[in-house]
Amino acid sequence: MGKTEAETFRSFALLPRWRSLIDAVVLMHSDSSSALDREHANQVTVKPGSVMNEKTLGQLRRFVLRSAKKYRRHFRSFFLFDTSKGGGRGIGRTNMGIANKLLDVFHDFLDEDVLCVPTRSVAPLLTSAKGKVFAPRWREFRALIEDQGRYIRRTKAEESDALTQIIPACVIEYRGKFLTNLRHEPGETLHDTLANWAGGHVRKEDLGSGTSRWQSVLTGLQREISEELALVEWRAQPKEVGIVHTTETARAARHLGVVFITQIDDPYTARMVQWQKIRERPGKHVWTEWMSCEQMAAQPKQKEWSQVIGRHLIARRDRRRRRKQVSAPASSSARPK
Repeated sequence: MGKTEAETFRSFALLPRWRSLIDAVVLMHSDSSSALDREHANQVTVKPGSVMNEKTLGQLRRFVLRSAKKYRRHFRSFFLFDTSKGGGRGIGRTNMGIANKLLDVFHDFLDEDVLCVPTRSVAPLLTSAKGKVFAPRWREFRALIEDQGRYIRRTKAEESDALTQIIPACVIEYRGKFLTNLRHEPGETLHDTLANWAGGHVRKEDLGSGTSRWQSVLTGLQREISEELALVEWRAQPKEVGIVHTTETARAARHLGVVFITQIDDPYTARMVQWQKIRERPGKHVWTEWMSCEQMAAQPKQKEWSQVIGRHLIARRDRRRRRKQVSAPASSSARPK
């Protein structure tokens, strides 16, 4: 295989759209001797083949393990199992080991570790953000996330008043309109509600290797946008706007929204998410639509976060209009006659 062809296969296999659908990779390998013993166990001949010979199998194993070391970081979970007679643990024990690892993956999927901070540390901010989008001192806020942020099992965080979960929420704008999503999630708190933002919990997996906790907030935001809105290839350039906090329910009070805003400049990308039914999980989907501030304000099925963010967007638009009105006469009078 030539370099160009190999790179084409590599790029295809590593497409984010494919990798996002893979929960775990299990790689089982063995030495050449064990592989040949198993190959010949039920055969009448032990004649080596073009692949099933000691030299080729050894080379193949080396290449596979080298690839595993190079690419395992691209996948959420990656497990290596040596099934050789000498290095393995027997077929039964190996199978049990794989099953246990996969059960751990499924458990993490059902009850992930999410980013939280102590409620006492953000209590002043929660008061300031009540009923509005409040802009904190961003350097101090990022430092608070970095120093005191911890990844806690979601079931524990959802029941603890001592913990506040960090939820990045991104408003997406295109030519003065904003992307809304009507959620169909039976059994969930946001079922049949309209949101003017996309986002969700920051998972421990968003921390990655060597990144900061604040960076995990941005990584989690990009992942949520990809999952919720199927904008896999589009990379948001989010700008910090403020934080939002409401107390409509005890559960809502345990979440702190970090609001970002970003622009879509490409008409094709904007059309791609207009009036789309996007399925994230079986039986659950969102219906997307671009809306103006007035259209959003007229929608009755909104939770308090969306209402607060909507009022902020209207105030933001009005401030821009006033600035334009003030600057227009000054600019016209400055023109030479």
